[in-house]
Parts: sequence; structure tokens; C-alpha cells
Amino acid sequence: MERKRARAIDSRGRPVKGLYVRDGRFVAGYQDGGRWAMVTLEAESLTEARREREALIADLASGRAAARSGITFIEAFEDWQRLEAESLRQRTAQALEALIGAYRAQGQLDQAIAYARRWLALDAWHEPAHYQLIELYALAGQRTAALRQYEECKRCLDEAWGIRPADETTALHERILRGEVRAEPGCGAPDQVSAGQLDERAAAPAPGPARPLRILLVEDNIDAVDSLQRLLQLFGHTVETAEDGRSALEKAALFRPEVVLCDLGLPGEMDGYAVAAALRRNASLGTPYLVALTGFGQPEDRERTRAAGFDWHVTKPADPEVLVRLLAELPKRSH
Repeated sequence: MERKRARAIDSRGRPVKGLYVRDGRFVAGYQDGGRWAMVTLEAESLTEARREREALIADLASGRAAARSGITFIEAFEDWQRLEAESLRQRTAQALEALIGAYRAQGQLDQAIAYARRWLALDAWHEPAHYQLIELYALAGQRTAALRQYEECKRCLDEAWGIRPADETTALHERILRGEVRAEPGCGAPDQVSAGQLDERAAAPAPGPARPLRILLVEDNIDAVDSLQRLLQLFGHTVETAEDGRSALEKAALFRPEVVLCDLGLPGEMDGYAVAAALRRNASLGTPYLVALTGFGQPEDRERTRAAGFDWHVTKPADPEVLVRLLAELPKRSH
């Protein structure tokens, strides 16, 4: 079973106060004195979940909630909040790093720089983010900005930890000072461009799709949807999204996807397994490739997704390069 919890969202994509989704079930959160209570609900729709949560709060006020089963109390809510915030920060950083790498591989350095700045705004003391931005500035022909960013990296690390940049970061700075990191063709002033002296990682061939695909992304985590959709579109794919099983089936009927990337822990009455089974039963959709996205990768988990009709089982967080190459190598299926 999926052990993910995400904020429930309404039809406009707005988070719903006090409601979460875990393992395809609605979970209510509320305070009981100094403790934080989490309760798995019986509701199958957002409207029902809201009503059930209101009833729980009424039970709490009257003292009846203590007799209810299935309540999980968290004594240190602040600790839980910090863990949730850190988990979200890490997922966001991972998505930003993937976008930076993808835009850089495509030679779109301005976009890569923009996402590197966002990564640093998320964690100003994360040296790998500084390294990325320093190098991107240099490759874009912005030598002064690269040198300035190195000084900013030194300042942040000294203030936060009392340490100096790592040897790798210092070596990059020295290479820039010596003029050994040159701008890519089309970037910077003409005398800065030297195709023969490009950084080896920037010159590496980028993974790309053999053909553009119609991809349906079924995922209820808004941040994951945004980052993955951008990544797929960057490589030429047309992407539609759905946040639950029912809307996924409706989108599939109209969009006729060639590939469906489906999270297993979806809100509402249909989880990812049910979505896969329904898609396989609908002959009018042909045989789209079904890719399961899940946090679990044990042999029994993979066997269950295969039995449900999935072609591939991708363990989250998915490696962007692996996913892009998987899509690039898919043979065409008839619809």
C-alpha cells in the first residue's frame, strides 16, 4: 500500500483545509488540545469528507471523539510540521534540479539559470545549487555573474557553517578565472565562444524522444505534476494531466494517450490499479503503455503492478533521465 499523504484539493486545484489523501483514502486532521489528530475517513468524495470532518469536530467538542477508533495522535505537531516541510522542500529541490539538467542538456541556459536561482532561493546554503549556478553563468558567457556567485557562495557557507567552499567549487572558480570555462556557441560575446573548450558535461548528448508522444499524467501531488509536466514538454511530448481516477478515464477517452504515467495512491474511489484495469478493459483506447509511479519497489510490488496491467514500474522519486530514455525507446503501438 502507498504510504503517501498529500493535501486534498478542490475542483479548482486549491488545498482543502484539514483534509489529506493517503493510500487513496481521505484523512482528516484536527487539533485535540495540544495534540494533532489524524483520522482515516469512510468518505469517497470531497463533499462527504468535508461533512465527516465537521462531524468529527463536533464529536471532539462534545467529548465523544475519544471513543472513536482509528485516531492517530501526534504529540509533537511542530516536529511533524517540520518533517512535512522538509520532505516537500526536498521534493521541490529534486524537481528543480531535474529541470535545470534538462534545460541545460537542450542548450536553454537562460531557463536553466532561472531554475537554478529558484533552487537557491529554496536553500541558500546548499552548495551544489551554488555550483550549478556558477557554472551555468560561465557557460552562458556571464563571467562576472559567475565570479560574483562564487563570492556569494563563500559568504553563505561562512555565515551558516563557518566553512569554505568545497575543493570542486573552488576549482571551478579558478578555471573561470583562467578563462578555461568558455561560453557555449550563441552565448556571450564572440571572443568568449569556443566550441572546442566546452565543459564536457554540457557537451554531452542530451536524451531525447525518438518521436513526440501523447502522455496522460495521473498524479494528485500538484508540485510533482508541475515539474514532471514541464520536463516532458521540454522533450517534445504533449501532456494532459488528471488528479484522480475518474478524471483520468475521462481525459483518456478524449485525449487517447499513447502513454499513461499513473500514481498508485490516488484520492477518491479509484486507485492506480483500478485505473490501469479500466484502461485495459476499454478496447477503444487501443493499447497505451502504462507506467506505474510508486514509492515502493519490492518484487511483490512490481508483480502487483504487472498483474494490474502496467507495462513498467517506476519507483519514486523517478530519475528524470531514466524516464526520458524509457519514453524515447518505446516502440509505436497501434491504436
